[in-house]
Amino acid sequence: MQTIDSGRPGPAHGTSDPTGPKIPPGPDPQPVPPDPGEPPVPGPTGPRSPYPVNDPGIADPTKPGAEPDYVPPVPPGGPGQM
Repeated sequence: MQTIDSGRPGPAHGTSDPTGPKIPPGPDPQPVPPDPGEPPVPGPTGPRSPYPVNDPGIADPTKPGAEPDYVPPVPPGGPGQM
């Protein structure tokens, strides 16, 4: 009885890996230190508020986003019918 792979041409078992040699990963890159001549970037100074309504001026009507969302009316007869 023959096996299925006996008639196929190709590399024999035990030969080199068809995907190529295994290359080990390189070392992790080291972080670049900041330039001593540049001032550090300021970060947050305190705990962050989870709600923007606590921000001063959030309800100012002259700022973007103060207008209510526009929802178009539903046409007579329901949506999708004309």
